Amino acid sequence: MTELCLNECELGEGGGQAIAAALRVNTTSLNLDANSLGEGGAQAIAAALRENHTLTELNLGYNWLREGGGQAIAAALRENHTLTELNLGYNSLGEGAQALAAALRVNSTVTSLNLWNNSLREGAGQAVAAALRVNSTVTSLNLSSNNLLGEGGGQAIAAALRLNSTVTSLDLWDNWLGEGGGQAIAAALRETHTLTELNLGDNSLGEGGESVVRES
Repeated sequence: MTELCLNECELGEGGGQAIAAALRVNTTSLNLDANSLGEGGAQAIAAALRENHTLTELNLGYNWLREGGGQAIAAALRENHTLTELNLGYNSLGEGAQALAAALRVNSTVTSLNLWNNSLREGAGQAVAAALRVNSTVTSLNLSSNNLLGEGGGQAIAAALRLNSTVTSLDLWDNWLGEGGGQAIAAALRETHTLTELNLGDNSLGEGGESVVRES
């Protein structure tokens, strides 16, 4: 078996712990979207990721992994060397995203990371931005709807874009970046030559949005 889809199966935390055994067989794609796995399920999946040598795609969206689950998955990413696509959208990761950011500094296989709607806020957003300064494998990053809270988050992302040479797709929709954040992103676009897709919708950019258009 190479692909297993169990999205919206109401597995719960116990089911997540049981299905983690699937990661020990020849599976390359696993979809566990919307199963209320919780922190316990995430910890079981994380433990399996440390041993798995075949999985390349993992969807854990809508599972209430919370901060502890994010930290567990982050720890696994430091040891796993096969996963390339990871969806952690809508999991209330909060500060657990800082652990994920730290893992991105050393992980060399993940190319696509979805952190949509995780209440990252400015601190976690800046941590992810800092990781982009040194990560050289992520090409697609979704940080939409995360309350990065205005100019600080936008400026941190902009500074990372000046140094990052691999990200081609970046989604920052609905993050309250404001005019200053938009201007910072616009300035970064003058120096980055790899970004091909950028979503800045619903960010109250004001004149900063006009700057982005001019530099695009």
